[in-house]
Amino acid sequence: MSDTMSFENDWGTLNIGSNVGSGNNFFQLKDGENVIRIAGKPSMIRTHYEKSQDGKFKRIICLGDVCPICEAGGKPRTQYQCKVIDKSNWDSKTKEYDGDISVKIATLPQSVVKDINNYANDQDYGNPLNYDFKITKTGKLLSTSYSTVPRPKQELLTDEEKEAIKKCPNVQDVTKPNTIAEIKAMKLIILDGELMGDEQEQSKSTETQVKDSSWDDFD
Repeated sequence: MSDTMSFENDWGTLNIGSNVGSGNNFFQLKDGENVIRIAGKPSMIRTHYEKSQDGKFKRIICLGDVCPICEAGGKPRTQYQCKVIDKSNWDSKTKEYDGDISVKIATLPQSVVKDINNYANDQDYGNPLNYDFKITKTGKLLSTSYSTVPRPKQELLTDEEKEAIKKCPNVQDVTKPNTIAEIKAMKLIILDGELMGDEQEQSKSTETQVKDSSWDDFD
């Protein structure tokens, strides 16, 4: 079957496709400037966004070879998630946080991931865990664009930051494939209320859909 999830790849190794598209554990880029520190390796997730009969769009993790949405013609998009430190409350002069250190899982846009991956391969920058990024978000909906600029000064993670990172759940702990029953309950229009496959097929699929990688494995 095809790989639908690939956890903790190395920065600098991502083979980024053309389709990269929340809760207390998740970080979302806001309009304007965002300052973050990459705090972990990227994980690849293939997801569907489909409209349900109530008119709302649902996010479904692709089940690979037994995915009923793929069988119905749906096309999954590739996304990348990783831990980040939200540095909006960081004072660069005092080098202290105004409050707690916030570490969350971010789903990053394709252009941002591509830029970070390129900086990871640049000898002048290297490992993106050693410096901050300023990501500027402008526009709306399909006109949204992102500018990714690394902060030139490299600063290693502090002991406090490392401890906060350890306390943040891993991507594989919070990003779980939907069960067949859960997909049925969504009443997706693309499936016309019908779903092929069974729970047993899905369980065999999800055993093999996760693989370890690293940022440096992606060309």
